Amino acid sequence: MNKAKQGKRTPAKERTSIAADDDLIERAYKALQDQDLKIYTKIELAKVTKLSRSTINKFFQKQEIRPDSYNQICETLALNEKIVIEERTAFAVSGTVEKKSIEQLKSIIDLLRQLADDTILVNIQEGSIKLIFEGYQSELEK
Repeated sequence: MNKAKQGKRTPAKERTSIAADDDLIERAYKALQDQDLKIYTKIELAKVTKLSRSTINKFFQKQEIRPDSYNQICETLALNEKIVIEERTAFAVSGTVEKKSIEQLKSIIDLLRQLADDTILVNIQEGSIKLIFEGYQSELEK
């Protein structure tokens, strides 16, 4: 699985867990020894973050853990790492359409699909139309 970098938007369907890389683990071990943080062991880190010792151990063994746990460990150790998860969303627009405008409307919908990476579903029936915009927020903002 690809390693995400700070602030990278990662679609939820593509990543439900994340593993730390060598650099992050090295910085995490240094942070455990930081006198200002007053967290000296993995057990103390588990207590402070209210995560299981198993989750803490998985993090340090570069195994995959949930992104919220990953973020919590990084925040507690002041590692300046954060995974941002972007979830899919949808909204619908419905209305009426005249029969003579359907072909023109289909051309507009094709253009919208090209701009929005095929995130638009359409149901056109004589007299009515329903547009469903579905996708990631960043796609829909286009």
